[in-house]
Amino acid sequence: MKFLTGGLLRRQAVALANGCFSASYSRSPLASDGPVTVTDDGVYLRLEGALSPSEQPLILHPTWLRDHCRCSQCYDSNTFNKLVDIGKVAPNVRPKETRFADDKLHVTWPDDHRSVYDLRWLRTNVYGASSRSDAAGEYCRLEWNGAFSSVSLWKSVVDFGDYMRSEEALGAALRSVVANGFAVLKNVPRTDEGLVQAAERICPLRPGFFGRIFNFGRHMLHPIRSEPLEGERMAHHADQTYLTEPAGLKLVQCVETNAKFTMSLVDGFDAARRLRERNEEAYRTLSTVPVESEFVDGEHHYVTRDAILKHDASGRNLLQVRYNDYYRSPAATVPVSRLDQLYDALFDWTQLVESSKSQCRIQLTPGTLLLLDNWQIGRAHV
Repeated sequence: MKFLTGGLLRRQAVALANGCFSASYSRSPLASDGPVTVTDDGVYLRLEGALSPSEQPLILHPTWLRDHCRCSQCYDSNTFNKLVDIGKVAPNVRPKETRFADDKLHVTWPDDHRSVYDLRWLRTNVYGASSRSDAAGEYCRLEWNGAFSSVSLWKSVVDFGDYMRSEEALGAALRSVVANGFAVLKNVPRTDEGLVQAAERICPLRPGFFGRIFNFGRHMLHPIRSEPLEGERMAHHADQTYLTEPAGLKLVQCVETNAKFTMSLVDGFDAARRLRERNEEAYRTLSTVPVESEFVDGEHHYVTRDAILKHDASGRNLLQVRYNDYYRSPAATVPVSRLDQLYDALFDWTQLVESSKSQCRIQLTPGTLLLLDNWQIGRAHV
């Protein structure tokens, strides 16, 4: 069994999934014209029937437009980096001239700098734009809810040859990761090169503490000890919770001839949903109380503190499940008065995670590779 310990950056996989999906996504034709109105509140672009059935104007903030000019003097299209510091943009800048033609907004600024904005780019990036949510809706995250069907599993399997050659197959695998938390590649070469090729098809590898690839067998069922205790069963866990940002994607491949290896997966997002329904206080505790995790690798001691259920900046959307009891340290990050709350929440959480309703078992045979979302899926070797 080979385990890609370095992992991948999850954001890049999601971005690729968006790109692969958008390539086959069709919309109604763009409007050939549309009036532009400049007021003190902003630039109003009215495009009836363009990209969206809504006839509401597209409201563009003038400073935002100038800040994100896409000309070669202001933006490097190869690296996606801005070239002009915001401090060089005049405060409360307003367009000198505007016009809309050929699906593009043309703006001339007071210093005679000229900017051109493609309508699709505006629709994708303006605040409240619908195109991002529309695309994501086609492969939104699915909760297993104890009923991950064989049909859903079959849709998560992609042939390695197709995956390497076809953008459509790559997109199918990545959409499965976004929607289900994992994808399965079949007919993968049982070599280090095959594993690395599968990973780098998505993005460059991030170095890990055990090298890019970690080989393990049935005698190494525990993430810390090389020999499990008698009768011990490995608990489901996320990897690298001792890092500020754990690897987003993990790859596991079966390489032994005539071997069968069962990986038990748990949907952390579904478990979090059920915890919230069952015990709102426990959910709030695991979402707000910082828990310290640590790991020592030779001379390096890695420590971080974060909530087990980590949300995005808005606080509304669950972003990451950072649960790994093996790495949880004894550090007193929680007042004594709240320890009962924390332990009650942890007990409820482990009961839900280890129940069969959130789990799915996948048998890996030689040549199969499992691509996991390490921010959603907890794994255990059976």
